[in-house]
Parts: sequence; structure tokens; C-alpha cells
Amino acid sequence: MIRALLFAILQAQQPTDTARLTPIVVTADRLPIPAAAVPAAVTVLSGAALRAQGIRTVADALRTVPGATVVASGSFGAQTSLFVRGGESDYVKVLIDGVAQNQPGGAFDFANLTLDGVERIEVVRGPVSVLYGSDAVAGVVQIFTRTGQGTPRSTLSVRAGSLGTTDVSMDLAGGGAAVGYALGASRFGSDGIYTINNEYRNVVVNGRIGWRPDPRSDVGLSLRFGDGVFHYPTDGAGNVVDANQRQSTRGPSVGLDAGRFLSTRLEARVSAAYHEDDVRFDDEPDDSSDTGPFASYHSRDRIRRIALGGRANLHVGAGTILTGGTEVEWQRQRGTTLDTARRTGAVYAQAVMGLDRAIAVTAGARLEDNEQFGAHLTGRAGAAWRVDARTRLRVSAGTGFKEPTFYENFATGFVRGNPKLEPEQSTSWEVGVERTAPGNVVVAVSYFDQRFRDLVLYTFTPVGPDSVNYINVARALARGVELTLTAPLGGGRTASVGFTHLITRVLTGGPDPAFIAGQPLLRRHRVRRGALRRPARRLRLWGVHAGDAASLHAHRSRGRVPRDLGPCRASRIHADRAGGEHLQRPLRRGQELPLAAPHRAGGCAGERRPVTSGQWLAFPACLSWPHAPWCCGPIATARRPRWCGLPPGTSASRAPSPKGRCVPGAHSGPAWSC
Repeated sequence: MIRALLFAILQAQQPTDTARLTPIVVTADRLPIPAAAVPAAVTVLSGAALRAQGIRTVADALRTVPGATVVASGSFGAQTSLFVRGGESDYVKVLIDGVAQNQPGGAFDFANLTLDGVERIEVVRGPVSVLYGSDAVAGVVQIFTRTGQGTPRSTLSVRAGSLGTTDVSMDLAGGGAAVGYALGASRFGSDGIYTINNEYRNVVVNGRIGWRPDPRSDVGLSLRFGDGVFHYPTDGAGNVVDANQRQSTRGPSVGLDAGRFLSTRLEARVSAAYHEDDVRFDDEPDDSSDTGPFASYHSRDRIRRIALGGRANLHVGAGTILTGGTEVEWQRQRGTTLDTARRTGAVYAQAVMGLDRAIAVTAGARLEDNEQFGAHLTGRAGAAWRVDARTRLRVSAGTGFKEPTFYENFATGFVRGNPKLEPEQSTSWEVGVERTAPGNVVVAVSYFDQRFRDLVLYTFTPVGPDSVNYINVARALARGVELTLTAPLGGGRTASVGFTHLITRVLTGGPDPAFIAGQPLLRRHRVRRGALRRPARRLRLWGVHAGDAASLHAHRSRGRVPRDLGPCRASRIHADRAGGEHLQRPLRRGQELPLAAPHRAGGCAGERRPVTSGQWLAFPACLSWPHAPWCCGPIATARRPRWCGLPPGTSASRAPSPKGRCVPGAHSGPAWSC
């Protein structure tokens, strides 16, 4: 079968995709170079083509990328995570015009990220920590916003649909030879899928100004402000119980990038970035009878990242570019959950050689100095061989790393963070081949292998002399094959087919039951059909057709698959730390099941306690992780549960629990305190 596949690749042909641009890419090497010379796997999506297909969010656009899995936990505005090549959801660096959007530690919610003002999206699969530092373990998603040119022009769009959905957007763009500008604003709203308290509203304002004072200089200033509010009526078990709980995320992203050619060979560039998220959770009493010390709860956290950087690009001849750069970043989180900060500095170097030859080589290294874990060295190397005008081979290998979250480092109270945690690390390699033939159909296939180590896990029982709850212990692997085919259909239409076969496995487990040695990693290309009792080995196909573009994609997966049977029929809980599925099981009198505080992949494990007949063990996921210090709630009855005054994502009940009742200060005790 493999021989037949390779034969098909060598006999196939290459396209012009309305949603994919060639041949220049920037993100892979932080330089504008021909895509054929890049050793990494890169997908470029055109913002205009995506909008023409009716795609509104970046998350929906990324569903078409090979090796990428997008998981949304509910209706519009619910937590949305991206998994690339089997990595964690916090292993992908997200940038808007060079400004990091991830929270410290890598977490990012795609729910509110729209295509407003987007010119193109570049997705690099594989480690790119050499250029972008922490979080770029499995890949980088960089969004470039547009700058206007020519006569000023404006557009207004108004759309409406079912579920009370409305979408209004407007933009203005124009400019001349020296200055270009683009401004836009949009508002999306929906009543959601539930009959009560499921409204979602997202307001986005964006703008970009480009200035070229002379042919050797350029300056770009970009601004984006988002304000999203998501109402959700469900508790951790998926029951509709609350009429007014909600969470909101708002804040600006500002980026400045300037460059100048000091000579015909030497270019200097400087950048500044500012990003802030104001994350709130609010839950007022439902009615006049909803009283008591825990009838309402409010929390607020402000998370800020400020970065400064500079680099120089030395053009040695026509085909060699040497890059050296330095960066410094300040991170801060202040609010209900934590009040802490840290600083990171880095220097890096890269060489791109052979751009004017058949074989192009890229190599680089980075030395990171983090205020918490100290110095860390990472590197990568790769080569792209243009065998002929129609065939390209590539190979690359590298390392990546991710710093711990603020909560993993600095949590206090019942859960204690570990300031001595090491960064999570990866070692990856891949090979790929692309073949083009007359007829403009292209087939590309890649094989990748990623090894993750020093994964941070939660342990219910504190360890070490400092009694910490987070430790570096787990190891895992993810490997697979990506196959893409694109072909013109005529009349400006293009079809694309994608197939990903992914295998994941935990190599070294730990106290977290989501990391059991020999078992697959959770939430990696999983199919929602079938029972939990055996690994899934299925093929999923889906198609998209709108306007002048059509696409078909497939994923074959092998892993543990939770069955979507509602809140009362499932044998195990599988929930990502970012939230998502809420599964539970009925318990018999005297039956014991695990229960604990939150850990890496959600769910509960650790302490066992007997329960009485008729009660249910709820496994709520965190709707606002990593701000919420708790994921797992206590026992909730089949009747309507109530909140117990815990931080976001914690479900509780007024029913008797091991502690007998809800007690003041429950937020600083174990989940069983309620």
C-alpha cells in the first residue's frame, strides 16, 4: 500500500488553490523566502478566499490544515483549542503581526479570534522555538493583517440567521506609495443553542498603518481590540441550571515593526509588542430564593505580555542570509487567582543558505534565559532539495520547549505551585516529498515523529520538601503521516483533499490518569462515534463548498474516544484542560471512584470515597483554565446542582458531601470541601 501511495505521489500533479498562496512565506524562517526553499511543512491561507467561502473564524479556517485538530467545547464562544500533530493545545504559538496572543505558559482560546482584517494566515507545523521561544513546540500560527493601497474604499456587510445570529462588519482601506491604512470593526452575536443564558457577543476593532519613508525603510503599526462575552447555563455535568453565569475576555493587541537596510547587504529590524487579556467570571443569584454566602461569585484576572526585540539580517551573496537577534519579554498576571510576574530574555542565530541553488539549508540555535527555570538551549536544522521543476524533497529536525504556566509555578493554598519546574521539551523530525506534473495537481506527503518529555503533571499528594503539586515526570510520542492533494476544477475553482493518520502514546506516565504508560494521548484527532471500550480506527471525511472553492478532508485516528451520550451515560471522563466534554457515571451505594483537584488533562483522579445510592459523581471541565485553580467539583445529585462559591469551572451541590455542607473558604480546600 505504501509503495502504491508513493507511486501515486510521483505520478500526481500540482495546483493553484484559491485559499493557499505561493511562493513566499515569512513565518518559517522569519524572513520572506520562497516556499520551495523552506524545509518545514507550511500552509498559507488567504483571508479573502476564506471569507468568500463564508468562513468567519480562524478556528474554522484551521480545520482545513493537515495535522491540525480544532476542538470546540460548545456553542458560539465556548472554549476552542488547537492540537497540531498530537501536541498539547498549548504547544502552538499564536501571533498577530508578530504579537504573541498566548497566555504565559501557552494557553490560547480561539473562540473569539475572527478573520476581521486578516490578509493571510501562515501555519508552520513542527518546532519553531529557535525563532519564537516558548510555546512553539508543535507549530506556529501567524496572522498577517492587511494594509490598504490605492483609492479609499469601504465595505459594509450585514448577515442574519437562525438562533438569533447576526453579523455586522465594516472596513475602510486605502493609501498611496508612502502610506497605507486599513481599519475595520465587526460585531457578531447569537442566542446560542440553549433556550436560556447562552448568548454570545464578540466585538472586534482592528487597524493597520504601513509607512515607507524611503525605499530602504518600512514601518508597520497594527492594533486589534477584542471584547467577547459568553453566557453558559450548564454546570460541570452539562445540566442547564444557571440563568446568568458568564465569562468575558477583552483586551488590546498592539504591534510595532520597523526595518531599514543600512546597506545593500545589511538589514536591521526592531519590534515592540503589547498584549493584554482582561478575563472575568460573573455569576449572580438566579432569583430571590438563591441566597447564602455562595449564591454568587465574581473573579477577574488581567494577563499582560510586553516584548521588545531586535535582529539583523546579513545577505551574503544571492543565496545566503545570516540572522542574529535578541528579545526580552515581561509577563504579568494580577487578579483574583494570582498576582505574580516573570521576565525572559533570549538571543538567537540562524543561517539560510542555498536559496539560489537546488538544495537550500536552514540551521539555527537559541539560548533562552528565563527568570524561573534559567538558561535553556534549543536548535533546529533542515534542508529542501528541488530535484527538478516538479519534485521537491525536504527533511528537518529540531527541538522545542514550553515554559510552565503561572499557576503551575506560583499557585498557593491547597494546590501549591512548583517554582523549580523545568520547561516541557520536545525533539522532532520529519521528511516530506511534493510532486507536480502537467495538469496543475499537486500531491504532498510528510512523515513526522515528535517526542515530548518533562511534561508537567498534577499530583494529588504533595511531593518533595516544599510539598508541591506539580512535577516534571511524563514522556510521550506522536507520529504520523500527512497527505494533501489539490487540483484545479476549472472556472477558478479548486479542490483539496487532506488525510492525516496520527498515532500517539504515553511513554512514561505519572500521577495524572490522563498519562498512563502505553495509552494514547487524549483528544488527538478523535472521532466522536463508537464506544469507549476499544481504540478508534476510523476514517472521517468532510467537505466544504462555497463560492469558487471546494475542499475535502480526512482524519484517521487511533486513540481513546469518549462517546457523546449526554451527561449520564459514559464510562470515563476525558476533558482537555481548556474545557470541553462533561461526562459522568451513576454510582452505586458504597462504590468508590477517583476524585481530585485539577490536573493536566482535566478529569479527576486521586482520593477515593464511598457515595450513597442516587448520587452522581460530576467531572466538570474548566471553562476558564488556566485562571481557575479548580477543575473538579464534588458530588452533585441528579437534581439541579448549585454553585458553591468556588472559582470558575468548579461545580458543586447543596446535597450532602463528605464534608457535610458547603463551608466558607471552600476555594482554598480540596474539591471535596463542598
